[in-house]
Amino acid sequence: MRIKGNTKGGAAADYDHDGDLDLAWVDSYSAVWNVGGMRLLRNDTPKVGHWLEASLVATASNRSAIGARVSARVGKLRMVRQVVGGAGAHGQESLVVHFGFPGATNVDELKVEWPSGAVNTWRDLAADQLHVLTEQVNDHVGLAADPSDVAGDETLTLTTAGGSPGMLALLAVVDVDGAPTFIDIDLGTLDFAGVRASSAWVPAGCFSGLDVGFQAIAIESWSGQPGWSPVVRVTFQ
Repeated sequence: MRIKGNTKGGAAADYDHDGDLDLAWVDSYSAVWNVGGMRLLRNDTPKVGHWLEASLVATASNRSAIGARVSARVGKLRMVRQVVGGAGAHGQESLVVHFGFPGATNVDELKVEWPSGAVNTWRDLAADQLHVLTEQVNDHVGLAADPSDVAGDETLTLTTAGGSPGMLALLAVVDVDGAPTFIDIDLGTLDFAGVRASSAWVPAGCFSGLDVGFQAIAIESWSGQPGWSPVVRVTFQ
């Protein structure tokens, strides 16, 4: 099919949500052909294979996630897309990322590298649908000690809160004769809201007469990246 016109800009998007990309473009007015304005070409070709679309919702990056790099793995097939702003002089392509692939009914792995530097990974995403993916940033974990000055047989309670979903651990740094000694204390797992508080109880006798620094570390489940809390100093009488 040949369509006459003087095209000034165009864009591709799956506007009817059927898994294939449709085209839209704008023509300047032509007195010769008596045409102009907006045109829409719907893609109704027979379906072959499967597809997946991802709509990115940024939280720390720019609102439209412009610049995000999205890679998909389906078996041995690897595909890469990027969210681009200003695709042409008079057009902007859809910010929804589109992948097409044969055979498989799911994407084994979808990784988003956000402009903020955060990296999130989703696995086993069902094909033939749109997925809304929200940027997860591993915020620094909060850490509090009660009390900060421990005497006698008191038990120190260390409480963490915040951070993204993932594994959480506590590191005790003890200065013994000028040499640091590290002690790991398991605090469990943060939930998917990243806001559940976790506590560890440390008998004062473990560090009698020492000034101890405690720091929490959270390993973000989305990317495997670590985030640290501020150091909390505790004096044991």
